[in-house]
Amino acid sequence: MATESRNNVQLSLKNLYRLLTAKDYPVYSTGILRRKNKKGLTLVRFWDEYLLYEWRNTVHGRLIWRTSGSRNRYHSEICNRRADFPLYEVYIQEVLDGLTAESFGKQLRLFEKFLTEREYDHSVFLIKLKEFLLEAEREDPWLSGECAGNLLAWVSDIEKNRKKLPERFLAGWLLSMLSLHAMAGDQMDMEKMKELRKRKDLAPEFLWKKMEQEQAKHQPVFLTSRNSELCVAPLDVEHFFGREEELYDLKEMLESGGKFLLTGLGGMGKTELLRQLLIWCEREGKARKIAVVQYVNTLSESINRSFQDLEGEDPEKRFHEGLYRLSGKKTVLFMDNVDHTEKEDPTLLELKDLSCTVFVSSRMEKLEGFRSFLVGTPGKSALGLIFRDNYERTLTMEERESLNQLLEKQIFQHPLTLRLLGKAAGEKLWTLEELESELETAWVETTGDAGLRDMYRRLYQLSGTSETGGQLVRIFAILPYREISIAFTRMFFQGFLKKGEFLEEELKKLSALGWLENTEDGYRMHPVIAESIRMKAPAEEEFLPFWERAEKCFFDGQPGPAEDPVMEEIAWMIWNAVSSICGTVSDHLVGLGLKALFYMRKRYQAGEKLERLIERCVGLSEENRFLARSLQLEFMTNVSDYSDQLVTYIEKGLLPEDRLLHVIINYSQHLLALGKLTETETFSVRVLLCTESLTFKVYGEFLRGQCCYYRTEFSAAITCFEHGIWLLLCHAVPVEKRWEEKEKVRLERVVDGGFGELLGMILYMKGMTHLGIGENKEAAQTIELLEDVVKKTGNPPGLLLCLVQIKGQMAACRGNLEESLTFLERHKKMLEEFYGKNHINYLAACGELGTAYNRVGNRKKALENQFLMRKGLLKNAYDQGNTLSLTDNNIGVTYLDDGLPGEAVLYLKEAYQLAEEKKLGEIACAEPAWNLARAFRMLGETEKEKKYLKTALQGFQNHYAPEHPKRLAAEKRNEELNGK
Repeated sequence: MATESRNNVQLSLKNLYRLLTAKDYPVYSTGILRRKNKKGLTLVRFWDEYLLYEWRNTVHGRLIWRTSGSRNRYHSEICNRRADFPLYEVYIQEVLDGLTAESFGKQLRLFEKFLTEREYDHSVFLIKLKEFLLEAEREDPWLSGECAGNLLAWVSDIEKNRKKLPERFLAGWLLSMLSLHAMAGDQMDMEKMKELRKRKDLAPEFLWKKMEQEQAKHQPVFLTSRNSELCVAPLDVEHFFGREEELYDLKEMLESGGKFLLTGLGGMGKTELLRQLLIWCEREGKARKIAVVQYVNTLSESINRSFQDLEGEDPEKRFHEGLYRLSGKKTVLFMDNVDHTEKEDPTLLELKDLSCTVFVSSRMEKLEGFRSFLVGTPGKSALGLIFRDNYERTLTMEERESLNQLLEKQIFQHPLTLRLLGKAAGEKLWTLEELESELETAWVETTGDAGLRDMYRRLYQLSGTSETGGQLVRIFAILPYREISIAFTRMFFQGFLKKGEFLEEELKKLSALGWLENTEDGYRMHPVIAESIRMKAPAEEEFLPFWERAEKCFFDGQPGPAEDPVMEEIAWMIWNAVSSICGTVSDHLVGLGLKALFYMRKRYQAGEKLERLIERCVGLSEENRFLARSLQLEFMTNVSDYSDQLVTYIEKGLLPEDRLLHVIINYSQHLLALGKLTETETFSVRVLLCTESLTFKVYGEFLRGQCCYYRTEFSAAITCFEHGIWLLLCHAVPVEKRWEEKEKVRLERVVDGGFGELLGMILYMKGMTHLGIGENKEAAQTIELLEDVVKKTGNPPGLLLCLVQIKGQMAACRGNLEESLTFLERHKKMLEEFYGKNHINYLAACGELGTAYNRVGNRKKALENQFLMRKGLLKNAYDQGNTLSLTDNNIGVTYLDDGLPGEAVLYLKEAYQLAEEKKLGEIACAEPAWNLARAFRMLGETEKEKKYLKTALQGFQNHYAPEHPKRLAAEKRNEELNGK
């Protein structure tokens, strides 16, 4: 009989319950559960509550777990695992038939919930469970040695790997598996249970990943950073007056989807309404993805600032990458304080075409493609509460009546105005009568935004702030609309203080008067107030203490933005302050603005602001003029040739190396993008000759190699890339170890020396070149090294893209075409996400994928991708004759392989002519010539075939090895034609 005697330990539901709840079973301990249950937890209640309903609701499960009617002996028999229980086989079969990863995960979550609520001790749980299974292995007649070994192995694995997955999850997994075995009774060692123990879809790692993915579907994912005014904690219910109906309307609008513009006067509470809506949307899971964007200058700049992980090479490409990420009906975009029209900022027109739901707050009345939602004046009672909430003094009945009369005037029917009045009156200890008296002489009533700005300017005068307070208000007004941290104020505002003044006290006074809002972590100024302060144009000399401290932030050798993202944010704040100054500016201020811009990794379309700043500068120095031009090149506002000036600066060492390298990369890659290979090569040679800097020499070799590659001079390209790598090795590895250490070890030294990404790009281009001339063995070795460098440098997105692409090409060269397609599809998708569909890199990926599809015979997919590339090149006016020639050649090859030589000739002729006109090199002409020869052979036009075959054969013999398949095929065909 298999029931348990008093001293035996068997795997049963009852004993699993005892294991969890009894301190002395099977050995004495402090107990697994540290929190007692007040209502008690009996055996029956435990399994009714924590065994999955689906497992209890099978045909025979309903008999076993029935709780109504007469006493149910089956319930007792399965829990105690009696030998005479008749339903073990049929019941466990029903459970296993319906067992999926999802249902097993639900059971796991039930146990996880129980363990969490009862504050279980994971270490005690594992110790007791291991002892329990060891004893059961010896004493349980239905638990075989093999089965017990599996169970104990799971416990050991969890002990060793407990840090890889959450402990509660692992404990829940073990209890779920043990429960199934306990319910199986005499079937626990049958074949079906052995299969259960081998199921990969129930393995902890697989289940965890699947359950996390499922959970992520229900929890909104934030696409943007939360560094925005909308992400500041919303007002508590007791301070949020009179907007219940508007908020309810907005919730309905969000659920139905669309484009909505919250419009109204500044200070009406549009931002606060969006905050309340945002927090509700996140809490209730009303969206799969949420983006929060603080509008600054243009939509493009705002997207660039808000999405922190965009990888595009310039602001325009990063902008479109951000828009792409917003796609999807279950995505909601919240955008605050749009203060430009579509005419002033044409990028705003992109919003109407997004597939996601969009909420925008603005003082503008209309936005194309949007439904306007007016945020008007709250009810009179709500207005009164806003004033009283900020006044913080009890009003008498007479004063309440006076307040009601005051609220009859339109100019006071404004939430922000009432907040300021309440704070000012409370701080000055004015009665309501005194406040009315002051107001009567303070301003002339004017409607609209202009009236608000004028009123706030007068209120500012009325509030009687100190000279220091006035300066602090002015500096807040030229900084971006966002929370200014306490640390930032301490770092930059101390210079405005007079002897005996304290910064915290001055800021608190301004907060008490309503000019600033204290957020506990810092202060912020409402944009309407900032605008009223800036009615007096900010001048450079007003903020000298700020400029002096800002200047000290930048120094040679300081950590870069990747190591110090806080400093990057400070640089952005400094640039915003500099670019807000009106009138004439000094060369010194321009220099400070340039330092800030150079520090920032993403410069958010600063070109126009920089141009205006330079125009207003008297006595601009040559150094600052040069730096400005290099940045203008990046913004594409000035693309003139200045290689001579660059070389001069390198020779004389007039600028730090990191800045010069930045300029060189911008300039050289711009030349390459324009297809100016000769100019790029000349420039790279001049760079190599005029400097001893390792970084410049290596980059010069890399540039020369790229030029050779695009000219299809592959051997020369490999020589340049190998020389660049050798220069890095010579710098990083001591002479005595250069030949002793393995290549991987030497390359690790290069990465550790800070040259990892440059090394990775050289290896990528070297590997692509080897593949281009059929040197698969050398390419495989290079790819292996590249993979090590990518891991060592922390998987930077740029190198990761290169690695995925080259792996796809390598798989194709080895004949693993399906694997190649998998890599290349992934590469194309990554590029689309990073850069958008107009970027040259995305278009190139389409071309590569088209070639791969042609290899597997899928002509339709091949042409679809190849024409995507061709149309993109023509549409975006990429002046890259080599790329367009290659694309036309590949389209021709696909048509040839599809048996359509007539269509092929059209594109192959264009490829050949482009290669000749652009002087792309002998191989660039030979490839389309060979394919034209093939096409005319299929068409039966022998003379034309001979003409192009001659050109192709000459190029193949000069550049391809004797065993190269194309060279062999061309030579064979030439012999055939001559024989005839």
